[in-house]
Amino acid sequence: MSSAQEKVTEVTKASIAVFLVIAIVLTLVTWAIEKTTGIGAYGLEFPLVGFLLGLAISVTLKPPREIFKRLNPWIPIDASLIILGLLAGFDRLGAFGGQAGIIVVANLAAALVIGMFLAYKLGLDERFSATFVSGGSICGISAAIATGRAANAEFAHLVIAMLLIAIVGSPFAIALALLAPNLGNVGGALVGGVVDGTPVVRAIAANLPEKLAEIALGIKYAQNCLIPIVVIILAYVASRLGGYEARLPLAVLLMLIGSAVSTFITLPPSIEASLHAARNWLLAFAMVLAGMATPIEALKKPGVKAAILVFIVIEIVNIVVVYALASQLLA
Repeated sequence: MSSAQEKVTEVTKASIAVFLVIAIVLTLVTWAIEKTTGIGAYGLEFPLVGFLLGLAISVTLKPPREIFKRLNPWIPIDASLIILGLLAGFDRLGAFGGQAGIIVVANLAAALVIGMFLAYKLGLDERFSATFVSGGSICGISAAIATGRAANAEFAHLVIAMLLIAIVGSPFAIALALLAPNLGNVGGALVGGVVDGTPVVRAIAANLPEKLAEIALGIKYAQNCLIPIVVIILAYVASRLGGYEARLPLAVLLMLIGSAVSTFITLPPSIEASLHAARNWLLAFAMVLAGMATPIEALKKPGVKAAILVFIVIEIVNIVVVYALASQLLA
């Protein structure tokens, strides 16, 4: 190797180290903001904070893309999915005498079918559609990114889907956080079934009466155990509609196995709490890296306005279906 090549290699390694340190520091800042402000309880996705901090670095320092081939933001996302599988066994569908499963499956079927149908009719990219429809229908950022990767969505579409979930979904989460205590058991079901991110649901539930919090978390975890199945279905649908090759990430398969195993194993509360904390850190770190890897011009993709419309419709479908079923099954 020539001296010039060695110098480039050294600079690249040094840059990777510098930006890794920056990403770790920004993850700590994200955690501090989340803890001191309690933004999750107001319906704000805390990974959004990490992404925006990372995006600020991308805009000001313009880090070379090579760095993010080494600092792969999908690795911590994959780890968070596997952890989520261990936290959400298929037995969650049997919560409240099986009523959680009925609510979740019916809601998912309606939201996925209506969301994909509208996106298709509006001419949106099939891979992009599968990505944000998944996030709006089941479990926020983790489901969206897993589905997008399985459907071979573009990096920009993954990022835009994450922003849709965090920003457009926020007013719905804020409204439900305020209204849930006055709606009884139905309010708890709406928080679990409509609010997209699990960390946000947990934050809102912490401020609800015990019974409502139990319902909110029960519905959300029942959703979570179905993420691998939804990912597989939507990736297949997108590939058939658009002629793309679907590829199932190993993490999704491992999550599926984890959910199957955890169906028969009850984790001690201390271990479960540790896994939740680890997942939150991994998501924050991943979103910081994703923000640092995103040029601002990458967010200017066609179809965003139509996607916002479809996402709002999905949230309304979530509200209508969950309210109707919870009123009958949990009242």
